[in-house]
Amino acid sequence: MPQSTKHKKLIIILILIVVLPLLLLAWQGWKINQDNKQLNSARFDSLVSARLNQVDTVIQSYFEEMQIQWGLQIQQWNLGNDQIRKRIDDNGNIRQIFVIDAQNKRQFPPTNEAVTQAEQTFVDRLELIWRDPQMLITNQSNQLELGESKGQQIAANTKKNSRALIKIDSASSFSSTFSNSTKPSSAPQSMQNADAIAQLDKQEKIQAEISSMSAPVTKSASYESSKIAKSKTTPRSSTNKAKRQGWYMWHWGSDSNLIFWQQKDNGIIVGVEMEPVRVKADLISRLPDTVPGDESSDFRLRLLDTAGQVVYQWGNYQLTSAKDVPQQKRPLSYPLSSWALEYHGEPFNQSALSRYTLLLTFFGFAFLISALAWFLYREQTREMRLAEQRVQFVSQVSHELKTPLTNIRMYAELLEDQLEQQISEEQPKRYVQVITDESKRLSRLISNVLNFSRAPRVHKREIYPDDIVKQSIEHFSPSLEAKQIALELALNADEEIISDPDILEQVLNNLLSNVEKYAANGKRLDIKSEIKDDEYRLSVRDYGDGISKSERKHIFKPFYRIHDKLTEGVSGTGIGLTIARQQAQHLGGSLEYIDVDQGACFELRIPTK
Repeated sequence: MPQSTKHKKLIIILILIVVLPLLLLAWQGWKINQDNKQLNSARFDSLVSARLNQVDTVIQSYFEEMQIQWGLQIQQWNLGNDQIRKRIDDNGNIRQIFVIDAQNKRQFPPTNEAVTQAEQTFVDRLELIWRDPQMLITNQSNQLELGESKGQQIAANTKKNSRALIKIDSASSFSSTFSNSTKPSSAPQSMQNADAIAQLDKQEKIQAEISSMSAPVTKSASYESSKIAKSKTTPRSSTNKAKRQGWYMWHWGSDSNLIFWQQKDNGIIVGVEMEPVRVKADLISRLPDTVPGDESSDFRLRLLDTAGQVVYQWGNYQLTSAKDVPQQKRPLSYPLSSWALEYHGEPFNQSALSRYTLLLTFFGFAFLISALAWFLYREQTREMRLAEQRVQFVSQVSHELKTPLTNIRMYAELLEDQLEQQISEEQPKRYVQVITDESKRLSRLISNVLNFSRAPRVHKREIYPDDIVKQSIEHFSPSLEAKQIALELALNADEEIISDPDILEQVLNNLLSNVEKYAANGKRLDIKSEIKDDEYRLSVRDYGDGISKSERKHIFKPFYRIHDKLTEGVSGTGIGLTIARQQAQHLGGSLEYIDVDQGACFELRIPTK
């Protein structure tokens, strides 16, 4: 193979060695980067969700406190009309109060005496309640069931995401930021815990307490609802002593109105309409302030009412417009189920440090691979140069040996001719014959070395190929006879062909030389020739031990020799078959091994024209 072709193949292989791992590394790095981006985005969403849950917990704690406070106070109230009106005037948290007796009749505002303008407006606002007071209980039951379902869903999502993702340093920073920014005068205990996981545990406990307090209410409400479904006119049973209370929210105009109601043991329902402005003020007092310049609050949380109007907002993130889409939005828990919380902030972006780390890793690995490829290229080319220098040296030496060897052979043949004419003794003739034969063998060896190191020049002309075969056989006859190898000839190519006689002779010499060296124990050599399908076909077969199937694919490789008991001690270069095949290819033909039942057989095919 030409050195330039080997050089190109080496470059292609080294480029593949560099490019393929880099492509694989780039793909793997991109995949890891995408996975990390999704994971960090999920962590970020989980932290935001935990923050919104904390705010919702703060608002819920307010209504829990109000429920306990109003529940205790109502038990002690005198329900006279004057006492109720005085209580409304003295308590800024109360907007109005209603009382419904055990027979579902309105007791206050009274129906049998004049009412104030505020009381009449209140009666108009609660027209649905007067028609069916039981809707307070049924609404409470439905809201508890809805709240329980939403609570379970939120808790499941929070536990699934937060417990898996929130255990990172940013969780503590995120929660502590919320706690530190809360107003100290009104912050509930649940907002003073900076650890997100502890906050989740506490939230679960609060929900459990609420559920335990509300369980009887839910059961009773459900039972009462089923009774109403059967007959709405049936009075409530005074024997049912279960205490029922809760919140009722409805909308009148643009306001969201809240009523806390409680059913006493005697069946009377007392309801307190909360002052909306005071409720909003109390809620705002429990939420964090905006601290200008605080880098840890680079976000904005907004509390929206039923109409979507902003009740309160905090955080240093500046919205570009009022229509900015929040990153997360969730409704508040009962009773403010129609209100919502929005989180606004910078969209999550992959850390530039992680991208730079991946790029540095990629370029570092690319540098190492390239350096390794360059080192291999340099070493391989150095070995190729050394091998080429060796071949050139051998060629030069062989060429220098060829001239004196030719002279030795020529004068040995002249001496042999003269001895045949002047001396009748056989021994001097045999000596000269040995010199001549060894000179010929050495000449063939030198020719092989020269032909292996460079492509021969092909000089085609008209020849009779069988004459070339006979000439080669004549050169090998003495050695074949000495080893008692019987020769069987079947030369049937008596036509002229156009080819190079020197190259044809070299191919045949290499084949006969192998028979002489490796197959002498077969004691037989068959040579056949014919012209068929515009091809000259020559087969050389011996009857030695042959070549195993595992070795056949290697025999045409340069310098390959079969190392076994048949070849031990036999001289050879391992390039004879290689040169023979190359010479056949230079003639436009081929040299192949033919599978036979005994020995080895090689077939030469060359075109006749």
